[in-house]
Amino acid sequence: MDLLTQDNRPCFFKIISDGEVPVVRIPPKFLKHISKELSDKATITVLSSGSSWNVEVGETRSGLYLQRGWQKFLRDNSLGDAEFLLFRYDGNMCFSVQVFEKSGCERVGASDSGMHQESAEFPIGKRPRGRPKKAHVNSGQELASQEPENHSTMKRKTNLNVMSQE
Repeated sequence: MDLLTQDNRPCFFKIISDGEVPVVRIPPKFLKHISKELSDKATITVLSSGSSWNVEVGETRSGLYLQRGWQKFLRDNSLGDAEFLLFRYDGNMCFSVQVFEKSGCERVGASDSGMHQESAEFPIGKRPRGRPKKAHVNSGQELASQEPENHSTMKRKTNLNVMSQE
């Protein structure tokens, strides 16, 4: 699709707050887009990875929900830390989902593809949430102090590093 072409597929969003969301309610005003194709099953595909999950669609008096299979989708994608999900309806009860971090940037490459192999490393029921923390990498020289640095300290260290390399 050309970047200048407007995407007219209907969409809705869901914010995944801290902790897991057991089901997702499809907004009532969105139902007009799926009413003719309504089924008890739906497919969710994460755009950045291409991985898909099948979920059951259930109806109660209060609305239509993505239910069984939704928790697996959350776990496999390490969701639950204030992510923003944008659901686009592709037709035939298929939804494409974009995942945005709480920073506002789209999550790229996080998916089911590596999670099944990694899941054996964690005790059952205890999976880390969100992205792994960044490891601290030193450039071969340890910093003299671990206290916060101000701009002038950073400038002095940069000058010292340049002089020591000459």
